[in-house]
Amino acid sequence: MQFKLDEAQQKVLLKLARKTLELSIHNATQTSLDDVYSTLNSHEKRLYNHPTLHQTASSFVTLKLPDNDGNMQLRGCIGSLQAQQALIRDVSQHAYAAAFQDPRFPPVRQHDISFLKISISVISPQQQLNFEDEPDLLAQLRPGIDGLTIESKGCKSTFLPSVWSQLPDKHLFISQLKKKAGLPGNYWSEDFRASRYEAFYFQES
Repeated sequence: MQFKLDEAQQKVLLKLARKTLELSIHNATQTSLDDVYSTLNSHEKRLYNHPTLHQTASSFVTLKLPDNDGNMQLRGCIGSLQAQQALIRDVSQHAYAAAFQDPRFPPVRQHDISFLKISISVISPQQQLNFEDEPDLLAQLRPGIDGLTIESKGCKSTFLPSVWSQLPDKHLFISQLKKKAGLPGNYWSEDFRASRYEAFYFQES
């Protein structure tokens, strides 16, 4: 079941993520939630304190920047599939990590901040899939709905449901996910495991 937030709650989490980046760059260190809270107006503070945002939940924060042609390109994405802390804290920590600790990219710079587009995916609990072979696994996938985690021989990777917009073909989706895990695109093994999950996705306008 998806974790759902109303529009006002979405806006508060997106502002929380952006303020985390702005204050962290300004202070040259990861900012605290107290510091972010102090920048909110009274209405935002009431929303921030709503019990829904303090539920234990897992999230991914994704950052994108426009290239020279104006197309949005990935600039960082960090998150967790295991719910371990309050959603507001999870979002703040992953916003910082996506900007400054994603090993695929250099740290975000001051002049990047105003051009960044932030999106958040709140993750549902994972469901392990049972299948006989790859065609059986493919038949169970729901493009545009399922996030997928695969694991085999100590290799593991995941794609959020939003990745279907770039990889709408099931075969290509699985192939690229294997490559992300460090496996050949045509890899298969008897110990191959897969779990799916859903995500409640929202982004800055």
